[in-house]
Amino acid sequence: MNIINKNFYQDKFVRLLLTASGVVAVIQIILLARRFGWSGENISLHYNIYLGPDWFGPSYFVYFYPAVGLAVLLINFLLSSYLWAGYRWLSYLVLFFSFCFVVFLLLSSLALIYYLSL
Repeated sequence: MNIINKNFYQDKFVRLLLTASGVVAVIQIILLARRFGWSGENISLHYNIYLGPDWFGPSYFVYFYPAVGLAVLLINFLLSSYLWAGYRWLSYLVLFFSFCFVVFLLLSSLALIYYLSL
């Protein structure tokens, strides 16, 4: 069994989820780039309700969020492609949860942008 199945790419649901995940990831990168750029100024990267801001670093550290999202998306894409021939429903489930993960990362980036603009 090949890791990447040729028929996997022709499935409409697979293409929809991969395209939507990619679009969300690109939107996240664009929003972060517009707000922070590549400056080295220190910003608050994490906020805790008990301690307040507790993780500071250069503003380019915010690109860690989309990097993790793209890595998870790639790993889940390969896993889903491997599972597609035998367990198609599980393949769809993996892709759907990858999409949900990327959406939650976008929401966390939007919360970070909103918090730092106050």
